[in-house]
Amino acid sequence: MNTPIKYKFIKTLGKGASSSVDLAKDENGNNVVIKHCNKENKHTWKQECLKEISITSSLAKTNPSCNFPTSRIENIDGEDIMVSTFIQGKELSKDVLEELPEAQQKQIAKDLGTFLYYLHNQSIKQQEQKSSSHSLDIFNKKEKKLKERLNLLPTEVQEQINQVISDFDNDTNYGKINVLSHNDLIKDNLLYDKSSQKLSVIDFGDTELNDIYTDFAYLMRTGQLGDKFGIDVINAYNKINQENNTGICINTHTAKKLAILLSLKKIKKLNKTNNSERARFIIYMQEYEKHKTTGMYKTNTSNLHTYQGKEL
Repeated sequence: MNTPIKYKFIKTLGKGASSSVDLAKDENGNNVVIKHCNKENKHTWKQECLKEISITSSLAKTNPSCNFPTSRIENIDGEDIMVSTFIQGKELSKDVLEELPEAQQKQIAKDLGTFLYYLHNQSIKQQEQKSSSHSLDIFNKKEKKLKERLNLLPTEVQEQINQVISDFDNDTNYGKINVLSHNDLIKDNLLYDKSSQKLSVIDFGDTELNDIYTDFAYLMRTGQLGDKFGIDVINAYNKINQENNTGICINTHTAKKLAILLSLKKIKKLNKTNNSERARFIIYMQEYEKHKTTGMYKTNTSNLHTYQGKEL
């Protein structure tokens, strides 16, 4: 899809199943991001865009800790497009974080925890979720490839993952509350501008009601931002909940166990010839076992005695 003539095309930022995204300049020379529909059902696509605009507009009013793209729908020559402000910043990778002073890293984690608190308390409120076995959701009969990947791993790693699955089925911290979740909180969608020291969150296209642990599991997946940062975000989130007497406390170990299952599910090329993916996951599990024995995933509950509800 060509960029509308009103805007000067710069480059394509990405293409997905439902949308293609271009960087362009508007009539005033400002950078903008233009999203085009790739779906046959353009009405559904437009409704999804309007939902995204509503969420980011609401967050911009209530959450000063992060930046969000300001978006609008335009119709040019019969085509609906979504035009968003261009967000300045660099992808928040683990390397970018480690270059910053520890105090700055803590501030970013606090800002992200604050963002998640406000997102999770948007107009789609917390709802009770029917209890379910997470292993049945992830490792059911329809997911044969996952089982094949598991079988390609060393025996000790298989045992570790099977223990995670067993623990998850008996985990009382998961499957209790649904909230409005970003659902794609990966490093690509977190931008940090060093000059302004401001964190930005982008791409709310997958935002919908989901388990409260989902966003935290994305943060603690392998290859993302590092477990220490994820734990700092969780602690910041828990502190805000404590201050507001919500009774909600995210368990870091539960978030990590879900991250492990998500990471295994996301490895699409794990096979006998792809040793790099296999080796990466083995190292990931070794690090998990090491950190688990040191108590790294123990939730900081030292100041949670004022909670009105039970720990989730």
